[in-house]
Amino acid sequence: SDPRVSRDLGAWSTVVKQMMQGLHTVTGHKQNVLAQRPFFVWWFMDQVVRSLTLWQCNNSLMLALEVCQAFFSPIDYLSCLWPCPAQRTSYLNLHGQLAQACGTVGLPVPPAPNFKLLAPGSQPVAVV
Repeated sequence: SDPRVSRDLGAWSTVVKQMMQGLHTVTGHKQNVLAQRPFFVWWFMDQVVRSLTLWQCNNSLMLALEVCQAFFSPIDYLSCLWPCPAQRTSYLNLHGQLAQACGTVGLPVPPAPNFKLLAPGSQPVAVV
């Protein structure tokens, strides 16, 4: 495989992880900028599609599947805040595709989509 693709995927994976660490520390605070941007869910889902397509073109790019998994947390979060049946249907389809790909190469299957918000100090509350 092309070392440039692996390098770029590695950099993208780092960006996603850093973004998620920052998101996790602000979730529940009024400065949570992501909560005010419902259309970002489609951008995150598009990144999963792109990474999954890369892996389908070259099955040795396991990092592409790991990048897909990294995007699932913000997708879950935004799906809770801004429920949309069409988005959830697309998301469940993407999750199925990624689970199948991970199973094919022996990576852990991603956790099931979580459509529950957790308020600080409380039990999960389902959002439908």
